[in-house]
Amino acid sequence: PDGARAASAGLFVAQAADVAAMEPQTNIGSATPVQLGPGPDSEVLGRKVENDAAAYVRALAAGHGRNADLAERMVRDAVNVPAERALEENLVDAVAPTERQLLDELDGFRVQGPKAQVLDTAGLRVERQEMPFSYELRQFLVNPTVAFLLLLVGLAGLALELSSPGTIGPGAVGAIALLLGLYGTVQLPVTLVGALLLLLAVGLFVAETQVPSGGILGASGVGALIAGGLLLFDTDSPVFDVSVPAAIAGAVAIGGFTLFAASKALAAGRATARGGPEELIGAVGSVRSPLDPVGQIFVHGALWRARAADDATLAEGERAVVDRVDGLTLGVCRAEPGDRSPEEGAAGARPDPNERSSS
Repeated sequence: PDGARAASAGLFVAQAADVAAMEPQTNIGSATPVQLGPGPDSEVLGRKVENDAAAYVRALAAGHGRNADLAERMVRDAVNVPAERALEENLVDAVAPTERQLLDELDGFRVQGPKAQVLDTAGLRVERQEMPFSYELRQFLVNPTVAFLLLLVGLAGLALELSSPGTIGPGAVGAIALLLGLYGTVQLPVTLVGALLLLLAVGLFVAETQVPSGGILGASGVGALIAGGLLLFDTDSPVFDVSVPAAIAGAVAIGGFTLFAASKALAAGRATARGGPEELIGAVGSVRSPLDPVGQIFVHGALWRARAADDATLAEGERAVVDRVDGLTLGVCRAEPGDRSPEEGAAGARPDPNERSSS
Protein backbone atom coordinates (compact mmCIF):
# COMPACT_ATOMS: atom_id res chain seq x y z
CA PRO A 1 0.00 0.00 0.00
CA ASP A 2 0.97 3.70 -0.19
CA GLY A 3 3.70 4.55 2.30
CA ALA A 4 5.03 0.98 2.55
CA ARG A 5 8.68 0.08 2.12
CA ALA A 6 10.82 -2.93 1.19
CA ALA A 7 13.83 -2.38 3.44
CA SER A 8 16.42 -4.81 4.78
CA ALA A 9 15.11 -8.31 4.05
CA GLY A 10 12.36 -6.77 1.90
CA LEU A 11 14.96 -5.95 -0.77
CA PHE A 12 16.05 -9.60 -0.95
CA VAL A 13 12.44 -10.81 -1.17
CA ALA A 14 11.69 -8.34 -4.00
CA GLN A 15 14.77 -9.35 -6.00
CA ALA A 16 14.03 -13.05 -5.55
CA ALA A 17 10.52 -12.61 -6.98
CA ASP A 18 9.79 -13.51 -10.60
CA VAL A 19 7.99 -10.17 -10.89
CA ALA A 20 9.02 -7.23 -8.70
CA ALA A 21 6.34 -4.54 -8.61
CA MET A 22 5.84 -1.46 -6.43
CA GLU A 23 2.98 0.89 -5.70
CA PRO A 24 3.43 4.67 -6.04
CA GLN A 25 4.68 6.47 -2.90
CA THR A 26 6.64 3.45 -1.70
CA ASN A 27 10.39 2.92 -1.41
CA ILE A 28 12.97 0.14 -1.48
CA GLY A 29 16.53 -0.31 -0.20
CA SER A 30 18.49 0.27 3.03
CA ALA A 31 19.57 -3.36 3.38
CA THR A 32 22.90 -2.96 5.18
CA PRO A 33 23.26 -5.81 7.73
CA VAL A 34 23.04 -4.72 11.39
CA GLN A 35 23.64 -6.71 14.56
CA LEU A 36 20.64 -7.34 16.83
CA GLY A 37 21.17 -8.26 20.45
CA PRO A 38 24.38 -8.90 22.37
CA GLY A 39 27.39 -10.45 20.69
CA PRO A 40 30.99 -9.79 19.67
CA ASP A 41 31.45 -6.52 17.76
CA SER A 42 34.03 -7.67 15.21
CA GLU A 43 35.00 -5.57 12.19
CA VAL A 44 36.08 -8.67 10.30
CA LEU A 45 32.78 -10.42 11.05
CA GLY A 46 30.80 -7.34 10.00
CA ARG A 47 32.68 -7.11 6.69
CA LYS A 48 32.14 -10.81 6.10
CA VAL A 49 28.38 -10.55 6.63
CA GLU A 50 28.13 -7.46 4.43
CA ASN A 51 30.08 -9.05 1.55
CA ASP A 52 27.92 -12.16 1.74
CA ALA A 53 24.69 -10.12 1.64
CA ALA A 54 25.95 -7.94 -1.22
CA ALA A 55 26.91 -10.95 -3.33
CA TYR A 56 23.60 -12.66 -2.63
CA VAL A 57 21.38 -9.72 -3.59
CA ARG A 58 23.53 -9.05 -6.66
CA ALA A 59 23.02 -12.63 -7.82
CA LEU A 60 19.26 -12.40 -7.26
CA ALA A 61 18.95 -9.15 -9.21
CA ALA A 62 21.16 -10.25 -12.08
CA GLY A 63 19.39 -13.61 -12.33
CA HIS A 64 16.10 -11.78 -12.99
CA GLY A 65 17.55 -9.23 -15.43
CA ARG A 66 17.52 -6.30 -12.95
CA ASN A 67 20.04 -3.66 -11.89
CA ALA A 68 22.56 -5.66 -9.83
CA ASP A 69 24.80 -2.63 -9.21
CA LEU A 70 22.03 -0.64 -7.54
CA ALA A 71 20.94 -3.64 -5.50
CA GLU A 72 24.51 -4.07 -4.22
CA ARG A 73 24.77 -0.38 -3.29
CA MET A 74 21.60 -0.76 -1.19
CA VAL A 75 23.49 -3.33 0.88
CA ARG A 76 26.88 -1.63 1.09
CA ASP A 77 25.79 2.03 1.25
CA ALA A 78 22.19 1.72 2.55
CA VAL A 79 20.87 3.44 -0.61
CA ASN A 80 17.09 3.83 -0.72
CA VAL A 81 15.01 4.91 -3.73
CA PRO A 82 11.29 5.62 -4.39
CA ALA A 83 9.17 3.50 -6.71
CA GLU A 84 9.52 5.71 -9.81
CA ARG A 85 13.32 5.78 -9.62
CA ALA A 86 13.46 2.05 -8.95
CA LEU A 87 11.51 1.49 -12.18
CA GLU A 88 13.70 3.93 -14.14
CA GLU A 89 16.89 2.20 -12.99
CA ASN A 90 15.49 -1.27 -13.69
CA LEU A 91 15.44 -2.45 -10.06
CA VAL A 92 11.76 -3.44 -10.34
CA ASP A 93 9.60 -4.52 -13.24
CA ALA A 94 6.46 -2.42 -12.78
CA VAL A 95 4.78 0.35 -10.77
CA ALA A 96 0.98 0.26 -10.48
CA PRO A 97 -1.51 1.76 -8.00
CA THR A 98 -3.87 -1.26 -7.90
CA GLU A 99 -3.69 -5.01 -8.37
CA ARG A 100 -6.03 -4.83 -11.34
CA GLN A 101 -3.84 -2.29 -13.11
CA LEU A 102 -0.76 -4.34 -12.31
CA LEU A 103 -2.26 -7.43 -13.97
CA ASP A 104 -3.17 -5.41 -17.05
CA GLU A 105 0.36 -3.98 -17.23
CA LEU A 106 2.01 -7.39 -16.83
CA ASP A 107 0.05 -8.96 -19.70
CA GLY A 108 2.71 -10.07 -22.16
CA PHE A 109 5.59 -9.42 -19.72
CA ARG A 110 8.58 -11.75 -20.20
CA VAL A 111 9.80 -13.24 -16.92
CA GLN A 112 13.57 -13.75 -16.76
CA GLY A 113 15.47 -16.24 -14.64
CA PRO A 114 14.84 -19.89 -13.82
CA LYS A 115 11.07 -19.57 -14.48
CA ALA A 116 11.40 -17.69 -17.77
CA GLN A 117 8.03 -17.35 -19.54
CA VAL A 118 5.62 -14.83 -21.02
CA LEU A 119 2.76 -13.86 -18.70
CA ASP A 120 -0.86 -13.92 -19.87
CA THR A 121 -2.66 -11.90 -17.17
CA ALA A 122 -5.49 -10.29 -19.15
CA GLY A 123 -8.86 -10.89 -17.50
CA LEU A 124 -7.49 -12.77 -14.49
CA ARG A 125 -9.63 -12.62 -11.36
CA VAL A 126 -8.02 -11.29 -8.16
CA GLU A 127 -8.56 -13.64 -5.21
CA ARG A 128 -7.66 -12.65 -1.68
CA GLN A 129 -6.21 -15.11 0.80
CA GLU A 130 -6.54 -13.82 4.34
CA MET A 131 -3.86 -14.60 6.88
CA PRO A 132 -4.95 -17.52 9.15
CA PHE A 133 -6.04 -16.48 12.61
CA SER A 134 -3.20 -18.42 14.23
CA TYR A 135 -0.64 -16.34 12.30
CA GLU A 136 -2.45 -13.10 13.11
CA LEU A 137 -2.41 -14.05 16.80
CA ARG A 138 1.30 -14.82 16.71
CA GLN A 139 2.02 -11.57 14.91
CA PHE A 140 0.06 -9.74 17.60
CA LEU A 141 1.88 -11.48 20.47
CA VAL A 142 5.34 -10.80 19.02
CA ASN A 143 4.71 -7.05 19.11
CA PRO A 144 7.15 -5.78 21.81
CA THR A 145 4.58 -3.45 23.39
CA VAL A 146 1.93 -6.20 23.56
CA ALA A 147 4.45 -8.69 24.96
CA PHE A 148 5.49 -6.20 27.66
CA LEU A 149 1.91 -5.39 28.68
CA LEU A 150 1.04 -9.10 28.87
CA LEU A 151 4.06 -9.63 31.12
CA LEU A 152 2.82 -6.79 33.33
CA VAL A 153 -0.65 -8.32 33.64
CA GLY A 154 0.88 -11.72 34.35
CA LEU A 155 3.26 -10.47 37.03
CA ALA A 156 0.50 -8.39 38.63
CA GLY A 157 -1.83 -11.40 38.79
CA LEU A 158 0.82 -13.59 40.36
CA ALA A 159 1.74 -10.85 42.85
CA LEU A 160 -1.92 -10.60 43.93
CA GLU A 161 -2.13 -14.37 44.29
CA LEU A 162 1.03 -14.45 46.42
CA SER A 163 -0.15 -11.61 48.64
CA SER A 164 -3.58 -13.25 49.14
CA PRO A 165 -3.34 -17.02 48.48
CA GLY A 166 -6.52 -18.83 47.52
CA THR A 167 -8.17 -16.06 45.47
CA ILE A 168 -7.55 -18.22 42.35
CA GLY A 169 -8.84 -15.66 39.81
CA PRO A 170 -5.83 -13.30 39.74
CA GLY A 171 -3.42 -16.24 39.71
CA ALA A 172 -5.19 -17.97 36.80
CA VAL A 173 -5.46 -14.82 34.68
CA GLY A 174 -1.90 -13.86 35.57
CA ALA A 175 -0.53 -17.27 34.58
CA ILE A 176 -2.26 -17.15 31.18
CA ALA A 177 -1.11 -13.58 30.48
CA LEU A 178 2.43 -14.41 31.60
CA LEU A 179 2.68 -17.42 29.29
CA LEU A 180 1.38 -15.41 26.32
CA GLY A 181 3.79 -12.60 27.13
CA LEU A 182 6.69 -15.04 27.38
CA TYR A 183 5.77 -16.51 23.98
CA GLY A 184 6.18 -13.10 22.37
CA THR A 185 9.23 -12.26 24.47
CA VAL A 186 11.28 -15.31 23.50
CA GLN A 187 10.97 -14.30 19.83
CA LEU A 188 12.76 -11.01 20.59
CA PRO A 189 16.25 -10.18 21.90
CA VAL A 190 15.76 -9.78 25.66
CA THR A 191 18.20 -7.94 27.94
CA LEU A 192 19.10 -9.31 31.37
CA VAL A 193 18.75 -5.86 32.95
CA GLY A 194 15.18 -5.45 31.70
CA ALA A 195 14.15 -8.89 32.99
CA LEU A 196 15.72 -8.27 36.40
CA LEU A 197 13.97 -4.90 36.69
CA LEU A 198 10.58 -6.55 36.11
CA LEU A 199 11.27 -9.13 38.81
CA LEU A 200 12.49 -6.38 41.14
CA ALA A 201 9.23 -4.50 40.59
CA VAL A 202 7.20 -7.53 41.67
CA GLY A 203 9.32 -7.85 44.81
CA LEU A 204 8.86 -4.18 45.64
CA PHE A 205 5.08 -4.43 45.22
CA VAL A 206 4.89 -7.45 47.55
CA ALA A 207 7.15 -5.68 50.06
CA GLU A 208 4.94 -2.57 49.95
CA THR A 209 1.97 -4.63 51.14
CA GLN A 210 3.97 -6.05 54.04
CA VAL A 211 6.19 -3.16 55.18
CA PRO A 212 4.82 0.31 56.04
CA SER A 213 7.01 2.44 53.74
CA GLY A 214 4.64 5.32 53.05
CA GLY A 215 4.40 4.32 49.37
CA ILE A 216 8.15 4.52 48.70
CA LEU A 217 8.48 0.84 47.82
CA GLY A 218 5.35 0.95 45.63
CA ALA A 219 6.55 4.03 43.73
CA SER A 220 9.94 2.39 43.27
CA GLY A 221 8.17 -0.67 41.88
CA VAL A 222 6.33 1.44 39.31
CA GLY A 223 9.63 3.06 38.31
CA ALA A 224 11.24 -0.35 37.97
CA LEU A 225 8.37 -1.47 35.72
CA ILE A 226 8.78 1.53 33.43
CA ALA A 227 12.55 1.13 33.21
CA GLY A 228 12.22 -2.62 32.71
CA GLY A 229 9.79 -2.15 29.83
CA LEU A 230 11.99 0.39 28.05
CA LEU A 231 15.13 -1.75 28.49
CA LEU A 232 13.59 -5.19 28.05
CA PHE A 233 14.21 -5.60 24.31
CA ASP A 234 17.48 -4.78 22.53
CA THR A 235 16.36 -4.48 18.92
CA ASP A 236 18.42 -1.45 17.85
CA SER A 237 15.35 -0.24 15.97
CA PRO A 238 12.63 2.17 17.14
CA VAL A 239 10.12 0.15 15.10
CA PHE A 240 10.53 -2.83 17.44
CA ASP A 241 10.87 -0.94 20.73
CA VAL A 242 8.26 -0.85 23.48
CA SER A 243 6.11 2.27 23.12
CA VAL A 244 7.17 4.81 25.76
CA PRO A 245 3.62 6.07 26.47
CA ALA A 246 2.37 2.47 26.70
CA ALA A 247 5.19 1.52 29.08
CA ILE A 248 4.49 4.47 31.38
CA ALA A 249 0.70 4.20 31.30
CA GLY A 250 0.74 0.41 31.66
CA ALA A 251 3.20 0.44 34.55
CA VAL A 252 1.33 3.16 36.45
CA ALA A 253 -2.10 1.59 35.88
CA ILE A 254 -1.20 -2.04 36.57
CA GLY A 255 1.23 -1.17 39.36
CA GLY A 256 -1.32 1.06 41.06
CA PHE A 257 -4.09 -1.52 40.71
CA THR A 258 -1.83 -4.27 42.06
CA LEU A 259 -0.90 -2.22 45.13
CA PHE A 260 -4.52 -1.24 45.77
CA ALA A 261 -5.93 -4.76 45.38
CA ALA A 262 -3.12 -6.38 47.37
CA SER A 263 -3.47 -3.92 50.26
CA LYS A 264 -7.25 -4.46 50.38
CA ALA A 265 -6.85 -8.24 50.28
CA LEU A 266 -4.29 -8.18 53.08
CA ALA A 267 -6.43 -5.84 55.16
CA ALA A 268 -9.41 -8.16 54.76
CA GLY A 269 -7.29 -11.16 55.70
CA ARG A 270 -5.99 -9.47 58.84
CA ALA A 271 -9.37 -8.12 59.97
CA THR A 272 -11.10 -9.68 62.91
CA ALA A 273 -13.52 -12.38 61.80
CA ARG A 274 -17.16 -11.32 61.83
CA GLY A 275 -20.32 -13.38 61.70
CA GLY A 276 -18.85 -16.48 63.39
CA PRO A 277 -18.25 -17.55 66.98
CA GLU A 278 -15.18 -15.27 67.17
CA GLU A 279 -17.44 -12.21 67.03
CA LEU A 280 -19.01 -13.19 70.37
CA ILE A 281 -15.69 -13.18 72.24
CA GLY A 282 -15.56 -10.05 74.41
CA ALA A 283 -19.25 -9.24 73.95
CA VAL A 284 -21.15 -8.08 77.06
CA GLY A 285 -24.61 -9.47 77.73
CA SER A 286 -27.29 -9.50 80.40
CA VAL A 287 -28.12 -12.58 82.49
CA ARG A 288 -31.74 -13.52 81.87
CA SER A 289 -31.81 -16.85 83.68
CA PRO A 290 -29.54 -17.20 86.74
CA LEU A 291 -26.22 -18.96 86.07
CA ASP A 292 -25.66 -21.57 88.78
CA PRO A 293 -23.40 -22.25 86.99
CA VAL A 294 -25.56 -22.82 83.82
CA GLY A 295 -28.29 -20.46 82.71
CA GLN A 296 -29.09 -18.01 79.90
CA ILE A 297 -27.74 -14.63 78.85
CA PHE A 298 -28.94 -12.16 76.26
CA VAL A 299 -26.12 -11.09 73.92
CA HIS A 300 -26.01 -9.89 70.31
CA GLY A 301 -29.79 -9.89 70.05
CA ALA A 302 -30.31 -13.52 71.06
CA LEU A 303 -30.63 -15.73 74.13
CA TRP A 304 -27.70 -18.08 74.63
CA ARG A 305 -27.08 -20.98 76.98
CA ALA A 306 -24.19 -19.92 79.17
CA ARG A 307 -21.90 -21.37 81.82
CA ALA A 308 -20.18 -19.17 84.38
CA ALA A 309 -16.43 -19.50 84.74
CA ASP A 310 -15.14 -21.39 87.79
CA ASP A 311 -18.73 -22.54 88.47
CA ALA A 312 -19.56 -19.07 89.81
CA THR A 313 -23.13 -17.92 90.35
CA LEU A 314 -24.53 -14.91 88.44
CA ALA A 315 -27.93 -13.55 89.34
CA GLU A 316 -30.59 -12.44 86.90
CA GLY A 317 -29.87 -8.93 85.60
CA GLU A 318 -26.14 -9.10 86.16
CA ARG A 319 -23.83 -8.30 83.24
CA ALA A 320 -21.48 -10.96 81.89
CA VAL A 321 -18.59 -10.98 79.38
CA VAL A 322 -18.23 -13.83 76.88
CA ASP A 323 -14.73 -15.29 77.06
CA ARG A 324 -15.14 -18.51 75.08
CA VAL A 325 -17.54 -20.36 72.78
CA ASP A 326 -18.13 -24.08 73.18
CA GLY A 327 -20.59 -25.15 70.51
CA LEU A 328 -23.91 -23.52 71.45
CA THR A 329 -22.81 -22.78 74.99
CA LEU A 330 -21.02 -19.57 75.91
CA GLY A 331 -18.42 -19.42 78.62
CA VAL A 332 -18.86 -16.13 80.55
CA CYS A 333 -17.49 -14.29 83.57
CA ARG A 334 -18.85 -11.40 85.64
CA ALA A 335 -18.47 -8.07 83.80
CA GLU A 336 -16.46 -5.23 85.28
CA PRO A 337 -18.13 -1.83 85.80
CA GLY A 338 -16.39 -0.35 82.76
CA ASP A 339 -17.38 -3.12 80.30
CA ARG A 340 -19.90 -1.97 77.69
CA SER A 341 -21.49 -3.56 74.64
CA PRO A 342 -23.91 -1.84 72.23
CA GLU A 343 -25.76 -5.09 71.72
CA GLU A 344 -26.43 -5.84 75.39
CA GLY A 345 -30.02 -5.46 76.57
CA ALA A 346 -31.09 -2.95 79.15
CA ALA A 347 -29.87 -4.11 82.54
CA GLY A 348 -32.50 -6.13 84.30
CA ALA A 349 -34.85 -6.10 81.31
CA ARG A 350 -37.12 -9.07 80.88
CA PRO A 351 -36.94 -11.18 77.70
CA ASP A 352 -39.09 -10.05 74.84
CA PRO A 353 -41.52 -12.70 73.55
CA ASN A 354 -39.95 -12.34 70.06
CA GLU A 355 -36.36 -12.89 71.25
CA ARG A 356 -34.44 -15.65 69.47
CA SER A 357 -33.07 -18.38 71.66
CA SER A 358 -29.89 -20.37 71.03
CA SER A 359 -30.32 -22.62 74.03
